[in-house]
Amino acid sequence: MSRSCCALKINLPARRYAVLTAATGAEGLDLAGRQLPEAVLLDLGPPELDGMDVIRGLRAGGPVPIIVVSGLRRTLNPARPRHLVTEPGLGDRFEP
Repeated sequence: MSRSCCALKINLPARRYAVLTAATGAEGLDLAGRQLPEAVLLDLGPPELDGMDVIRGLRAGGPVPIIVVSGLRRTLNPARPRHLVTEPGLGDRFEP
């Protein structure tokens, strides 16, 4: 588990949020299908599945807000459907 995941797993419950974690994209999709989360924090680089495939799987299950939290330094491929990765009025990428 990454340091950022550990920090979120500690800090969010301290603020009375329920937190479920998954180590892989497949596990996350299975968990989301069973638990119906109110929101998903997603790292784009989970083992065995591309983060965009996880987003597609989550979107196929119904509308759920997805917040991408990732240390990957890559830009989005323009060939990928933009409706999967942005909401109206939001940018593609945040640069601190």
